[in-house]
Parts: sequence; C-alpha cells; structure tokens
Amino acid sequence: MPVKNSIVFFGTSYFASIILKKLAANFCVLTVITQPDRPSGRKQQIMETEVKKTAKEMKIPFFQPENLNDKNFLLLLKKYGAEAGVLAAYAQIVPKQVLKAFPKGILNVHPSLLPKYRGASPVQTAIINNEKETGVSIIKLTDKLDAGPILAQTKIAINDDDNNISLHEKCAFAGAQLFVKILPDYLSGNFVLKEQEESLASMTYELRKEDGKVNWNDDAAKIFRIYRAYLGWPGIFTFLENKRIKMTEIRFLNKNFTRKAGAITVSGQDIYVQCKNQSVQILKLKPEGKDEMTAGQYLLGHKKLSGNIFT
Repeated sequence: MPVKNSIVFFGTSYFASIILKKLAANFCVLTVITQPDRPSGRKQQIMETEVKKTAKEMKIPFFQPENLNDKNFLLLLKKYGAEAGVLAAYAQIVPKQVLKAFPKGILNVHPSLLPKYRGASPVQTAIINNEKETGVSIIKLTDKLDAGPILAQTKIAINDDDNNISLHEKCAFAGAQLFVKILPDYLSGNFVLKEQEESLASMTYELRKEDGKVNWNDDAAKIFRIYRAYLGWPGIFTFLENKRIKMTEIRFLNKNFTRKAGAITVSGQDIYVQCKNQSVQILKLKPEGKDEMTAGQYLLGHKKLSGNIFT
C-alpha cells in the first residue's frame, strides 16, 4: 500500500537542493534519488551533488543509481511505496518504468512558463532573449521532454541585474513555494491538469563550453546579456594572439571607441572592447593557464594592449 502523503525526490543541482529543503520541511520525503558523484573542475576531483549534501544534512536516505532501469532500483522504489515523485533538475530522462512506480506519477518543476523554453537552458535563454519575465511550471512528467500537462504556474520578473545564478535561485524558491501550495491538493486528488499548447512550444538546449565564445560583431547589450546568462557556466571568453581569455566580470557601456569590432582601448587601468554598437569594459579576466585577475593587474604585463583585436 502507498504511504499516504509521501513522496520520493529526484534532483541533482543547487536549484534542486533549494526545493528539497522546502519539501522536506513540509512533507514526508521518504528518500532522495540523485546522480552519482562525478569528477568536476580542472583537477577532476570527485564531487558530491548539491542534493546529496542536502539529503545528508537533513538525514534523508538517498540513492545514486547509475541506471534508472536497473531492476533492483525499481524494486527499491516499490519498497518505499511513495504516492508520488517530485523531480527538479535531475539531469536525466526518467524512463517509463520509473513513472509507473508511483500511483500518482511524478511532478516536475521547470524554470519557465511552459510550453515556452522547454529543455536544458530556459533561464539562460530568457536572459539572452531580453525577456522581462519568466516563471516556473509544475507539470506531470511524461515520456516527452517537458511536455506533460500543467498543474500550476507562477510568473517571475527578470530584473536588469539578474544573471544565471540569481534567476535560477528566484525560480527555485518560487517553485518550492508553489509545491507547498499545490501538493496537498494534488495528493488528495483535488486538482486539474491543463494540456500544453504545442503550437506555442519552443526548445532550449544543453550548453557547451564553446557556447561562451564572444562574437564582437554583436551589440554590446547582447554580449552583456550573454555574460549574465552564462555566469557560472559556461562563462564567456575570447582570444588574443590565439590564447583564450575568460572574462569573469564585465559591464556594459553606452559608448563607442572605434568602428572596429573587437578592438581594445586602454585608459589608465581600464580595458574597453568595441562591439558592433557600444562597448563593454572588462573588470576581471582569467588568461589561459593563469588565475583570475583585475584589468589593472593584467595590464602590468601587457602594456601595449591598446589597439589589439580580440577574436
């Protein structure tokens, strides 16, 4: 028999850990399913997932299956007997056998106003596209990516200073609050699902490291939005004399220095780069093979930088 008002939580990232904390404080989370520990960073150290850390802090049993289709894992889910699953940024497609393991299915929280911006990078895409609002959607999971019927949605304003990290946090807290509001009715059977309008659907994709390469022929405003969207991962970078330079902090300037996109202007301790229209100022950067430094520190070793071209 299913354990009344109980859930199993699936999640991996910091976004998911925020939601797990709120759910565990308000509902019976029987166990947590998260991705296996994997190597990360330049030194490829084995790192625990953020959700695993949260589960340990809250003393919730957790499992890290390599394969969700594994028979022993499916037996484990049936043993716990949860009524429903809740999924947030698990980073893996959930197979049909797992969906069927829960009498009331699995609910998924997605950081966009579905059907807009399905897929892996909805927050980043909303920032790049200069959206003024986004939101979170709670849907019933199906075997089609982010296409399940909608249980609830809430809107979130995107401020001019929001970035990938801050907007993900906003969406996580809003999603957690929305779960607290709607989950009791869902578990009691008092809910209405609304099918998504397929004609309005759009897709986003998993970001790659190379997506962060700056195209200086874009307007400075767009480059600054990309910087905000890619803060944390994948970041933005350019090349000077075939060496990669990661720009870890920039700001938009409503000013033109020259007509050549990518041209560098140095003034005192400041570095400016001309874009198609307007410019950006580089405040902090990380040259290939070196630590992060300020523009002023970089200029100590590059006194003839002005007039060069970033590519």
